[in-house]
Amino acid sequence: MIAQINTGRGFGGLVNYANDIAHKNTVIIASAGVSTTTNATIVASFKAQARMRPSLKNFVGHISLSFHPDDTPRLTNEFMAEVAKEYLRRRGIVNTQFVIFRHHDQPHGHVHVVYNRIDNDGNAIKGDCNFRASAAVTKALTREYGLTFGKGKRDVRRSHLKGRDAVKYQLYDTISAVLSHCHDWQTGLIPVFLKNEFMGDPFFWSMKSILTIHNLKFQGVWDIETLEGCTGFPKDLFTPDKLEYKKNGNMLKGGLVYADYITTVSDSYAIEIQSPEYGEGLNGLLYARRLDMQGIVNGIDYDVYNPRTDGKLYVNYDASDFRKKKWQNKTKLQQELGLTVDKKKYMIGLISRLTDQKGLDLIRYVMDRVTDEFTQFVVIGTGDPQYENMFRSYAWKYGDRISANICYSDDLAHKLYAAADAFLMPSRFEPCGLTQLISFRYGTVPIVRETGGLRDTVKAYNEYENSGDGFSFRNYNGEEMLNIINYSKHIYFDKKKQWNQMVDRGMANDYSWNRSRGRYEEIYDYLINR
Repeated sequence: MIAQINTGRGFGGLVNYANDIAHKNTVIIASAGVSTTTNATIVASFKAQARMRPSLKNFVGHISLSFHPDDTPRLTNEFMAEVAKEYLRRRGIVNTQFVIFRHHDQPHGHVHVVYNRIDNDGNAIKGDCNFRASAAVTKALTREYGLTFGKGKRDVRRSHLKGRDAVKYQLYDTISAVLSHCHDWQTGLIPVFLKNEFMGDPFFWSMKSILTIHNLKFQGVWDIETLEGCTGFPKDLFTPDKLEYKKNGNMLKGGLVYADYITTVSDSYAIEIQSPEYGEGLNGLLYARRLDMQGIVNGIDYDVYNPRTDGKLYVNYDASDFRKKKWQNKTKLQQELGLTVDKKKYMIGLISRLTDQKGLDLIRYVMDRVTDEFTQFVVIGTGDPQYENMFRSYAWKYGDRISANICYSDDLAHKLYAAADAFLMPSRFEPCGLTQLISFRYGTVPIVRETGGLRDTVKAYNEYENSGDGFSFRNYNGEEMLNIINYSKHIYFDKKKQWNQMVDRGMANDYSWNRSRGRYEEIYDYLINR
């Protein structure tokens, strides 16, 4: 047996659904304090009592109790009424109006209980929408009455399902595992459903959830009324300790509250988002959940990003021969983009969403000083018009040195990874970043700001120890970035042997999914077995 709970105020449609006389699939099996002559008299009875406490707007409670098809021989009207009334008693729903309707529109037996949340003395009934308490009572009644757990997911007619029931049975049909791994706000409500709406169903009792934050800036915020309508969640889930955020509903926040475990896409980002600077308003919640959270750096597909076999490159190469062949990709790309063809030019690449997150204001500040006669700059990306137009303007001003490709082109991106000498990523914040990982793979040296996954994956070059695989700067400052870019030029032009050794180290890095997989498996094992 399972239970589902709803509350509301406009319930004429609910009563018409519960007492569907037209289709003759409904029978009233019990009631108290209500005239059941017609649906209109039921509604009128409820409204009359609700006037005793007009401040309680959601005065109608609705509970559906569903039984397993195996229990059908026992499901007399009297038996189902007894179980439903005992459920109400244990949930503290007493001394009030109620009507219990039995439906025959599904293979499994089920009843709909409509009750007044304002009791006969004018007091508000409290705690009746606690899903965990409801699940506990349902489990206890199932055992005590010798009923079967669950209602037989294969025996439910999918065509009749709407709202959260449709979500639930989609999970039934697609999930056979005991763990659901969710990603970002788009899936943030799954842990909420699992810990609340679905807790009355044994199918979900052992299911655990992980939520991975790829970018905390995007949280899925909508007005509460819209989310209530889409999910069927009661109002008590839209409180500051659950889904409410600045008087709106926040889907990512809901996932962070109810997920069994949280991951981010780098160790540093997991720490950063616990601070006001990077926490996007959720830093307090994330700090509270810090013991159930860790960062795991993303991986890339080493088959797709392989300069030896990549069919999109002009010339293929690998770590053994990049010194002889990589430059040929540069001259071919220079020719294609209309830049000065010269293998000795220092080519800096940037592939990015063109947004303020990516540090483009820093580039605006230094671009005139970066693109000297020895340097070329190639951009691929789309985004905010102000940044698109900024790069178009620079390309018009420095036509032989700067190429602005305001587009998405996977072919061109692969060519640039292979052609560029360095890749610039001056991000204001960066949960993980993939560009620097792909750059390593193609023997291109990343220049990054020390934040999030960039700090975790790029080891700053030390010319005295001849160590490191890239260049980095700490503060979000244009002059500091310019200094490190100029330093990278010095190493490239004046210490080419050390530069090539840095490329060797970068190409030897392993940022494939094989590296990340093991850490995820450890978390899965921990959750499943605890």
